Amino acid sequence: MFLGRNKAYTFINVAGLALSFMFVLLIALYTTHELSIDKNESNADRIYVLGFEMQGEEATGAHWKIQGHLKGRYPEIENSCAFANQDSRISMPDGKQLKVVEACTDSTFFAIFDLPLIQGDRKTALEGLNSVVISSRIAKAVFGNENPLGQALKMDSNNSLRVTGVFDETYLETSSLRDFDVLSRFENITNTAMLGDYMNNATGAEIYLLTTPGSDLSAKEDDMTEFFRSIWWFYEIDDAAEQAKVYPLNELYFLDVDDAPDVRIKGNIKFVRILFAVGLVILLFSVINYVNLTIAQSSKRAKEMATRRLVGSQRSGIVLRLLSESVLICLISLFMGAFLAWVFVPYESNLLQTQLNRSLIYSPLYIVLMILAAVVLGVISGAGPAMVISRTKPVDVVRGTFRLRSKMVFSKVLIVFQNVATIVMIAVTLTVILQTRHLINAPLGFETKSLLEIPNPAYDTLRMNTFANEVSKLACVDKMSFAAGTPKQGGNNQTQIVNGKTVSFQIFCGDREYMDIFGLKLKKDNGTGGDNPTVYVNSRFYQDLGLDESVVSCNPFEEKNPMRIDGIVEDFQIRSILHSDYPHPYVIYIYDRSWLVNPWDFVLRVTGDPSEAYKAVSKVYEDVYGETLDLDTPFIDEQVQADYGNEKRTSTVLGIFAGIAILISFLGLIAMSTYFIEQRRKEIAVKKVFGSTSSLVMSQLVWSFTRYVLVAFVIAVPIIWYFMGNWLSGYSYRISLSPWIFLA
Repeated sequence: MFLGRNKAYTFINVAGLALSFMFVLLIALYTTHELSIDKNESNADRIYVLGFEMQGEEATGAHWKIQGHLKGRYPEIENSCAFANQDSRISMPDGKQLKVVEACTDSTFFAIFDLPLIQGDRKTALEGLNSVVISSRIAKAVFGNENPLGQALKMDSNNSLRVTGVFDETYLETSSLRDFDVLSRFENITNTAMLGDYMNNATGAEIYLLTTPGSDLSAKEDDMTEFFRSIWWFYEIDDAAEQAKVYPLNELYFLDVDDAPDVRIKGNIKFVRILFAVGLVILLFSVINYVNLTIAQSSKRAKEMATRRLVGSQRSGIVLRLLSESVLICLISLFMGAFLAWVFVPYESNLLQTQLNRSLIYSPLYIVLMILAAVVLGVISGAGPAMVISRTKPVDVVRGTFRLRSKMVFSKVLIVFQNVATIVMIAVTLTVILQTRHLINAPLGFETKSLLEIPNPAYDTLRMNTFANEVSKLACVDKMSFAAGTPKQGGNNQTQIVNGKTVSFQIFCGDREYMDIFGLKLKKDNGTGGDNPTVYVNSRFYQDLGLDESVVSCNPFEEKNPMRIDGIVEDFQIRSILHSDYPHPYVIYIYDRSWLVNPWDFVLRVTGDPSEAYKAVSKVYEDVYGETLDLDTPFIDEQVQADYGNEKRTSTVLGIFAGIAILISFLGLIAMSTYFIEQRRKEIAVKKVFGSTSSLVMSQLVWSFTRYVLVAFVIAVPIIWYFMGNWLSGYSYRISLSPWIFLA
């Protein structure tokens, strides 16, 4: 058999196609997962999420109490529930604390969502204010093999909760709701501003609205806006919410809408499309390689097929034989690619931060689709070469004219296209990597290196001070500060109407070490000698209030006594460099440590090995608080890098694809070189007879390939310039398209 006799030919084709199938399958798994989010909800087409538009930006989120106002006005709202997450702790039998994510919602949750219960009654699970539904993982961790139903669950948010249900957490794998461990009533939320009739915390919860079949709640947005302006401060003041919005749940995952309460995950349809397109390009590369390599073998195959014609074979039989070989190669490659995909699914899940179901690869539907795709691809790939080789007449082979005719027919367009795509992918990958590094290393105006941020788990003054004293004794701890809001975290927002103008401030509180530990510099010291608190603002604060920087006292928060301003701080970036509002007005309150009774965090400046310092601090934390300190990004510089997780993942994925594209293009060039040499074998021999050296012949052959790469480069440059220029324009802080990218 030809495939067995030509092992190099078979290996190159199978290897290229197997890699392509592997990536196509991995991308198919990811795409299937992303497109299935929220689609399994039986009421998906009837659920809306309440949101708003403010200063051109859209976001979801509202206050818990708004539900009552909506139901009283819009009869098409059949049911509703609020949803908000909070960190909580469960007291374990051994005295330790188990950290959990507690989702606070209403008793109507199970009437809207399909979250399945392993134990308990969905209709009554959240009827009582002290009811709690827990995940099967938490049930196992807390109660072991005991039946959890009816058992008491001691939590720091509420000490008298009773387990009324156990849910199956695998449901969350295809839900836009962030993972949670415990489901309790919204009345248990610790932030009481989310419960008051005044609706202070305007965007503290996600509000899900279940409508009657066939109704279109989005048609009521304008009416809602006018209604909210009459009852809710959030719509009454300038520069706050300007337009009420409602978003269908089955569309929300891929919409470019922020999530104010941060209770749901968001998809990126552009990323899905990019992966899908790149996967198809790589598969196309392999098809091109197959076609080129088959054509390269055309002389050998032509003689074989001409001989078959001489002994009576029909052209249709020869075509069928060649197509069968092509389909066989595709099927072998498919099963190898499926195995490789199955092996690499865990790596892909980790890379894309998504839990993918690799058992789908060998599901009946996937198997049927894969075989069908392999057969179709085999026919498409083999059709061209089969038609060319099968039409060869025996007399052409005898005369030696087949080589001359095939040389004129088969152009080099495919290999140029392949190189264009490869060069574009390399440039795109380099641009994304350089832009991501640019963002990570952007000047923020505050220190991030060697700063360890530890959350204060409970408002317990005794344990708080014990932890502070013990951790300060560690040799690895250079300095420590109590903080209620860090520059990276963003502090607390306060929006006020000052002199008829809406002004939004960020509020930061810290002890006397706060300014030093973050490296914050004073632009001006007013010399007012303030003590508790010492108050600093930035220049933007003055600008937004319309004040001169010589003013040392004002009352922006309408308090009884005016606020003394002790100095002006140099501007620093709040949150990340992607946060467009820079500089933002802010106020920093500096207190004596004894005055900060409820700090949010302890910020430590550590020395030496960061990982060893974290272990030492974690040991003290566990001894004092009785729980394990398990932080994904404990260091602030790690948190900065985590802000660009999407960019880093994109650059990694593109880098992998670019590497595969280079490899497959390399295989393609091997195919073309085989073809050229086969066509020019006699020409090379004649040149050497007449004195040409091996190096001269080699340089001529290399140039015959290089010119196609150069043509591809010329075509690729404007493509790169256009698309990457548009991509970079989406960043306010960005690199320029350096010539080095094109030279690379």
